[in-house]
Amino acid sequence: MSEYFDVLRGFISKNDHSVYFIGLFIVCLLLLVLLLVKAGKQRKLNSKITVLDRIEDIHSESDYEKKLQKILELVSENTNADGYFLYLQDKLNNRYRLEKALFAGDKKHKTKSSGVEVGYGRIMSYEKEIYSPPIAFDNAQIPQKPEVLMDGRFTVLILPVIKDKGFISISGRSVRKAMKDQQLGYVLQKLQSVITEAADSKSRTEQVLRNDLIQKDVSLFDDVMEITLLTVGADAGLFLGIDNDYCELKAIYGFSDEKEEKIKTNIDQTMILDILAGSEGYRIIDHTKSEYSEMPDVLKDGDISHYLLIRSERGVFAAFYSSEPEKGFFIDYRIDFVRLIMDKLSMLIANDQDVQASEMLLDRLCGLVHKIDDEEPYSVGYSDLLSRYCVIIARETGMNHHERLNLEKAALLSNIGSLAVPESILRKNGIYDEHEYEIVKGHAVYGARIAAIFTENKLIADHIRYHHERVDGLGYPEGLSGDDIPYGARIIGTVQSFLSKIKGRNYREPLPFEKIIAFISDEAGKSLDGAVVETLINWFRKKQDKQSLSGKPLGSCWEMRCSSEDICQKCPAYLRKDKFCWEFPENNCRAHGNNSCETCYVYSEYMLRNSKSSSEDK
Repeated sequence: MSEYFDVLRGFISKNDHSVYFIGLFIVCLLLLVLLLVKAGKQRKLNSKITVLDRIEDIHSESDYEKKLQKILELVSENTNADGYFLYLQDKLNNRYRLEKALFAGDKKHKTKSSGVEVGYGRIMSYEKEIYSPPIAFDNAQIPQKPEVLMDGRFTVLILPVIKDKGFISISGRSVRKAMKDQQLGYVLQKLQSVITEAADSKSRTEQVLRNDLIQKDVSLFDDVMEITLLTVGADAGLFLGIDNDYCELKAIYGFSDEKEEKIKTNIDQTMILDILAGSEGYRIIDHTKSEYSEMPDVLKDGDISHYLLIRSERGVFAAFYSSEPEKGFFIDYRIDFVRLIMDKLSMLIANDQDVQASEMLLDRLCGLVHKIDDEEPYSVGYSDLLSRYCVIIARETGMNHHERLNLEKAALLSNIGSLAVPESILRKNGIYDEHEYEIVKGHAVYGARIAAIFTENKLIADHIRYHHERVDGLGYPEGLSGDDIPYGARIIGTVQSFLSKIKGRNYREPLPFEKIIAFISDEAGKSLDGAVVETLINWFRKKQDKQSLSGKPLGSCWEMRCSSEDICQKCPAYLRKDKFCWEFPENNCRAHGNNSCETCYVYSEYMLRNSKSSSEDK
């Protein structure tokens, strides 16, 4: 052993400069390590300061949607995942409900909305989703601490933030690493106050909306006037019955009590509206028009900026605006509806029991439905198609003739409440924000009220009122579930979900037939009634198995899609039986919402069925 020490001492004595450099290297290495540790601590401190600044910014954000967006963006900046989902407490249903979604791709395009898609198939953003999260969780499903779950083939990390307020889930292959991430834990701790604030705001909003949905004891005349004003976006209105030199105030709505009394006292002054309205069409008058000087003093008001005058068969309707209205409110079918409902109001006021006249008004309303459908290519034939499929299901389930007639009318009129939604929202391309969605949801209630006015049939009205309820209780307007939802409403809801995938939208293509079947099968027992879904699918399968349809589509394009004759007549395939519509070099597919034949469910069903048949023959 001593020999080794002698050798070592000899080496050091001969290499003093080497030892010096080795020692210097070790000292520098230690200094570098100390500097890196100090820099790491500073980065953590700076990161925490940044988080605190971001939390303060979120607290100060007044826009609810932007607040939720910023919460998920902060989480996404502190962990790596494919999707980020914010759930808040839904006290009414004792569940956590999905409020906002952010996908990894959205972080590259901050200006693009990543809101959740709701109703009408708007649950998710229409970009390619990595994972489709559940719309709700029961309280008992949420763990007390971070936990990794498998949802199908997707890995999901549940991150509880604050009990009974909200939590965040993230999806992706690398989410397991986030469980022990101290920085993410710090972010979640600081988010507690923000999410509490958001949950409380949501709770207050839901309470206000629920109060609005409670049926109020208003007269039928007020009901008619409210719907009419929503149709044209006005603040107040009146309807004058004018016969020769006699003027009668039929209905008035939206004015203060003082103003209303003043108008009633000076009703003779309003006779001039008969002249100002003209003989046909409608007229908009503002302070810049010469007709304004002729407007009766009793109707002039500093708060009124615009007047709308519409002549109907039985009088003149006048609407009043406090600011310039959107042009979309004056589209033809909205003006036609005002004339129609004023004629109905005249009958109601006069207690006119003329059954034939009432049926003629209902026929006019149905004609208006077709006019609304034809406004957009993707909605052409929609109400007829909805009505037909509902009747098919009704027959398959043994519904009696009277019940079928009620369902048929309800299905045809199910979207008439869209008249209460502004065109700017109704025709929006993409995802509704929370405020817009609440307005859209009102169409079910207003549609039921319109149907009640024209049909005087509570069953038809109820089918329409509840057709957006879900069997799991997460629908609207009242959150009914299971058998509490009228059976006809469950049928309409199922067919609407089916058609939403057939028709597509401006921002997405229709799905192939089998994917549509898979979609409604997956929704059975969730949003849709399982028995109704099974009935619809079995009807299609029976039709597909018919030998007479071998080598043929299930039906002609114009029949299967219920396109109007005006559109079909412009297509070279119309009424042709010698070849299929997709075999024509040019056709009119775009006019009923398909950019190409390949996106049409008639074509995709035929191709899949016959390709299977060909392979079986081999």
